[in-house]
Amino acid sequence: MILGLPWLQEHNPDINWENGTLQWRQHPWKQKQFQELVNSMHEDNYPIEINNMSYLEPTGQNFEEINFKTSVSIFLDQQFKAKRQDNLKKAVPPEYHDFLKVFNKKASERYPPPRSWDHKIETKPSFCPILMKLYQLSLKEEQELETFLTENLDKGYIKPSKSPMASPFFFVVKKDGKL
Repeated sequence: MILGLPWLQEHNPDINWENGTLQWRQHPWKQKQFQELVNSMHEDNYPIEINNMSYLEPTGQNFEEINFKTSVSIFLDQQFKAKRQDNLKKAVPPEYHDFLKVFNKKASERYPPPRSWDHKIETKPSFCPILMKLYQLSLKEEQELETFLTENLDKGYIKPSKSPMASPFFFVVKKDGKL
């Protein structure tokens, strides 16, 4: 979420740049207002991610600190997931009903049939594979690699290689900590 200068001037929050936090000075947003903002968004307008929102809400003499982490994209996905699962035909616009099979998970996990332009990469007789150092994987990386290979072999996306060389790969840690 990008907070523009007009918004910052209107709400005038205290920003701690070292910790990456924002605190409200006087009039905090109510969770209801946040909910209304989320509800007013159309599903095409996401993903918008709010990593951490913290504010103090006056409750009589006490202040109750409310910290929550949320992702609007996850919230909206959950909201629309029920719609999609209830009735696929209702969720898909009528002009796309001829393509309903595209929205089927099982049908989408198949590889296209062989075609005339599929080809094999032939190496020259003088080809000599380059020997590269192997790099060690953590246990978690090994498990993720094995899962990836098994899933993609089962779907037919990849085939066992006959090449004397291999392709390197690397892992990118996602926002949720998964590889």
